Amino acid sequence: MSYLYSTLFSLFCLNVCSAETPLVDPTMPADFRAKHSVSADVIVPDNPNAPIWILNTTLIDPYQKIAIINGQQLLVGDEVNGAEVVKISHQYVKLRYQNELITINLQSSFISKIKSK
Repeated sequence: MSYLYSTLFSLFCLNVCSAETPLVDPTMPADFRAKHSVSADVIVPDNPNAPIWILNTTLIDPYQKIAIINGQQLLVGDEVNGAEVVKISHQYVKLRYQNELITINLQSSFISKIKSK
């Protein structure tokens, strides 16, 4: 009889665990509503051969400003894919590429939106 119960319990758990319901984060605020998709801010020029810049993160302290673009650690004046880093801010980085000023915004996360309320 215990074999029958364990088999039924296993089938129940298999059915419940394989359901296509999303997992809920227990640390998420109760009134939080997630967007359907989150993507990084990517600058894609019209020319398919032109470089692409992805701002991964910024680090700003009283002594230095660092931006990580395309996985490279950069300071003001450094170059990435032919563009010069002109300004580093908390939420964006300005690049100069072929005499044009390009702004790359940092991907906004739901944590920063919760803190700003």
